[in-house]
Amino acid sequence: MARRIIAWECKYCGEIKKSEKIALRHEASCLKNPDAKNCTLCVNSEKQEERLICVKHGQYCSRAISAYCDDFVRRI
Repeated sequence: MARRIIAWECKYCGEIKKSEKIALRHEASCLKNPDAKNCTLCVNSEKQEERLICVKHGQYCSRAISAYCDDFVRRI
């Protein structure tokens, strides 16, 4: 029998998330969002051993964390 589900969709890329909290966090770091804070777009991140590391904080980057980073500076 088919089930009804409730999900949330990113307004920038269309990706579907199970909860509103996760969807909002995704939108804040979505690469298609022109105002996004994403470690892949930040000057403070560099690639080491196939992973991004934040030079400013000395830790591995995470899209979930980068959305709320106060030290984010967009690459030109």
